[in-house]
Amino acid sequence: MASASEPTASLGEELPSVPAHAPFSLNILVKVKTMQQQNGLRHQDYHRYRQYCSRRLHRIRKATKLTNGRERFKKCVIPDDFSLHKVLEIPLVSAERAWAYSAELLGVYAQFIEDKPALRYHGIDRLRKAVRYAQILLAMCRVHCDSRTVMEAEAYESFMSGNADGSMALAGGGVLEFNLEEFPAALEKLTLANDLYQKLSVLTTSSSEKEIRLEKAYYAQMLDSDIAPKLRQCRYYADESHIAERKKESSAAKEGAKASKNQVATLQQIDAVKVRGDARGDVMTLAEYYDSTDDNISAAIDGCSEVAGLCQEVLSKIHSEMVKPPEDSGGIDWAVHEVEVRAVSEDVSGERSLLLIYGLLAKLRSLNSWIGTSKARMSVKPEEGVRLCDMLLETLEGTAEKQAIKDIRLLFLALAHASGGKVPEAVSLLQLLEQRSATQLKAEQDTRLSRGILRLRADLLPAAAVQWRLKCLLQMVAEKGGRAAEAPTTTESTKLFPPPLQPMPCKPLVIDMAFDYITPPDLSKEVEERKPQKQAASTGLLSRLGG
Repeated sequence: MASASEPTASLGEELPSVPAHAPFSLNILVKVKTMQQQNGLRHQDYHRYRQYCSRRLHRIRKATKLTNGRERFKKCVIPDDFSLHKVLEIPLVSAERAWAYSAELLGVYAQFIEDKPALRYHGIDRLRKAVRYAQILLAMCRVHCDSRTVMEAEAYESFMSGNADGSMALAGGGVLEFNLEEFPAALEKLTLANDLYQKLSVLTTSSSEKEIRLEKAYYAQMLDSDIAPKLRQCRYYADESHIAERKKESSAAKEGAKASKNQVATLQQIDAVKVRGDARGDVMTLAEYYDSTDDNISAAIDGCSEVAGLCQEVLSKIHSEMVKPPEDSGGIDWAVHEVEVRAVSEDVSGERSLLLIYGLLAKLRSLNSWIGTSKARMSVKPEEGVRLCDMLLETLEGTAEKQAIKDIRLLFLALAHASGGKVPEAVSLLQLLEQRSATQLKAEQDTRLSRGILRLRADLLPAAAVQWRLKCLLQMVAEKGGRAAEAPTTTESTKLFPPPLQPMPCKPLVIDMAFDYITPPDLSKEVEERKPQKQAASTGLLSRLGG
């Protein structure tokens, strides 16, 4: 294996076919983007990031005991067989350090008015060194890592190679003819990296919701901000067909749109595929459960949960097929099937959340006690409804459906204020909800989830808003001392939103407008009276010193 201090060794060395450890898993893009965002690249400070990479590389070498010699320099070669996953970070951090140095040099070169080719040549040379480190990382991952990490290493190496072939010539500034013949090769590499990162963007490995969002944000940044501009520049200078490339790029999106409209047809297409673990039976069971919901809420919720579990199993099997080499996949486009199964999973999860919201509204309708009592809190919690509405808002796309869920969320938010003792705020929110619920919404998509959301808003929400506004008003009367006779009787007197305007004293702003017209007093007389005293004092002092 080549040294990670200077990648001069050959990449075709004999590596152990079966390592002595379990395959490592390294999320390369997330690790790289996290290092960049936390160490200077948020402000395009490549020098700071290069210094961090040097310190990080030194710490990794000390932790893995792969340090170089002290007195007489001796390179420490990475062994072919190792059991520490941190060894994989040595070529990764070395590649990032060389790339940061290249970006720093090319940035300095772009600032000069006169031509300084030495800076540009030096920057491109450091970029070639980063590509060699990326190739070393790919060779190590093919032996010591799982298939997903190998795919990510291939995407990283393709992106670096695409930069080295031609796109960085644009960053060099002005001299485009130097690497003009390399643009087709750069276009090929960057297209490969774009395809690999699009596949990896759906193969999330994180467990928590926060980590999943961060990982998706990093992949979106890589595809939209890092790769897409370079692809456009390479196509322009390589004289490629723009229309054909745009059609090729948008094929996955079009297939996803067709799949969202024809779920049954795509499920039958997945059904015809032979997958390891017999995914055919899972998909058929999913289709059966998807159409087998009945009127019982608890049974429907259990059915949705079971379907969601089946969707996750099918997705895991599809992901295991997506990370395989193209020759082993049988020419099947697993990305289209992954989009379809994920759409079914999101629909089922949305229906489950809607059923839970319906159950909460039914409990609120039959609740006889005040929402702030301990007995009522044991029966229903408005905060749970707010959480379910937030989950639905993340998955919905239609404007009318989002507005309906926002109105339902407003009801639960008002009840949460009422249970916390903020009854006037709850009355104001409920009155606002009455005004919103008077308008009719029309569904943009004719799906079962959209119809259920709008029907729930039209049937249950207006009555619930009026019911709980009156309960809040009675609670306000009871809190004032139980004087029911003094309670407001007219509709006009019960309006508390918006509150009436009341005058309040304000501190006056004092501005001295006559400041420019004031003449300062004459102090010359005072100055002249003090001058002789100082002169006399100094004369006496000099006379004493002179003897």
